[in-house]
Amino acid sequence: MIVVHELAHLKEKEHNKAFYQLCCHMEPQYHQLEFDTRLWLTQLSLGQDKNLKMMSGVIFSSFSA
Repeated sequence: MIVVHELAHLKEKEHNKAFYQLCCHMEPQYHQLEFDTRLWLTQLSLGQDKNLKMMSGVIFSSFSA
């Protein structure tokens, strides 16, 4: 999703209708993926995701085997 977002910026500089149409052209599930990512980042910032930790900008999984 992030790669699609950045690739779209090569053609469309602003987050306008054409930008999101291009994103959806490259990834039909773009809006759902963006929503899911924002939800996960919100949960992470609130400390609600017990399985992941953010350390120095890198995400480390703390799942036990």
